This record gives sequence, structure tokens and C-alpha cells, in this order.
Amino acid sequence: MHIDNSRTFRLTFPSNCRMMIRKLLAAGKYDWVSPDLTDEHFPPKQHGTTKVHLELLTFGLDRVVSNSDAQIELRRRRITPASIEHLLALGATHPGEQRKYPIVALGSIATIHDYRCVPFLAMDGSSRFARILALEDEWSSPMHFLVIHE
Repeated sequence: MHIDNSRTFRLTFPSNCRMMIRKLLAAGKYDWVSPDLTDEHFPPKQHGTTKVHLELLTFGLDRVVSNSDAQIELRRRRITPASIEHLLALGATHPGEQRKYPIVALGSIATIHDYRCVPFLAMDGSSRFARILALEDEWSSPMHFLVIHE
């Protein structure tokens, strides 16, 4: 399976700080936010490092990739999916990225209303939004996966 590397980013988090989802959402200044994006559904994780190198990956702009194939390929390449904190920090510091393509963080999965869901950023018209997406059987293009680059 071929992975296209799109963009890389370096973000700095406060040392040993639990990033609260509501604060990250406020920093992102989104036009619409899903009410299910909460600390209760997506508990913040402790960050032991202050600097993170993130990468946006796509499996090709003209492809549909199954969720299981995407996760298998990421594990095979020892690529760590980013968490919701990384996704929302990216949205706050680089808001134009989600205007180009939808971005998903497979490293944060929550069961909401009996569905396994992941957070993602996208836009509708000129409005930026942060919402949840049911963990799909297939991801259509041009979905970009945010990962931690080791």
C-alpha cells in the first residue's frame, strides 16, 4: 500500500500538561463544534514531551481505503496515530489545513451513541468545524490521517 506524505508540523505542548479539550476547541475558533467533543468522551492524555512532530498522510487522493487496511499499514510502518489533542492543536495553529482536506485522528476513539467514533476537522463552505465521525469501514479520498512522526 502506498502512503503519500502531505505535510509535516512541529507543535509544542506545555510540559507534562493535560490539555483540556474545551480549551483546545476554544483556541481553534471553530465555526461549529460537535457537543460530543468533550473530556468525558475523549479523556486528555498526559504528554511527556513538549515538542511533537506531526505528519499528515493520505493513501492517495483517488483511492478509497478500508479502515482496517489503514490501521494495519500504520502499525506495519510503526506509525502512531495522533490523538485528539494533537488534532485540535493543529487546527488552532494551522487553521488553513482543514480548508484543504478533512483531517482525522485515529489515536482517539470513543464509543458515542453505540458507535465507535473518532474526532476530525473539516469545512463546509467557508465554515470550519470540529466534530466526530463514525469509525468508517472505508475512508474516501481526500481524507488525511494525522500521525505522530517518530
